[in-house]
Amino acid sequence: MIDSVLRIYGEEFDVDAFLSNNSLSIPFESYRKGDDDILGNPNMESGFDALLSENESVVDHLAEVKNFLSNHQALFDQVQSAGAQCIIDLGFTVGGAGQLTQSIPLQVELLGICHQLKVAIEVSAYPSSDEQNQS
Repeated sequence: MIDSVLRIYGEEFDVDAFLSNNSLSIPFESYRKGDDDILGNPNMESGFDALLSENESVVDHLAEVKNFLSNHQALFDQVQSAGAQCIIDLGFTVGGAGQLTQSIPLQVELLGICHQLKVAIEVSAYPSSDEQNQS
């Protein structure tokens, strides 16, 4: 499974004002500076995480991400104006020990759009469950 999360955040980012001015058509979860994160530590910034895509196909998944970026350039302009940072986290489920995983082809066009919009990319690898690894 592949999922991509758009993360927009900043120390002085007014997440509530930003979200009230920008209606997102994708699921998101906001957080605020000082609130506890999932591990119980205080957040150092305010922001939100939005699910861009969930897909089994790498090609289809990356096309969905590219389409979102291409169709929401004004949103990313506002992110820059707000002084916020933007990351797309590409999350992949990988096999267990001794298993090879598929290659992830990040096309030049996608990287170019991210560069133009000042969107960083990070890749997260999540191990499949132990039950799947034993079969």
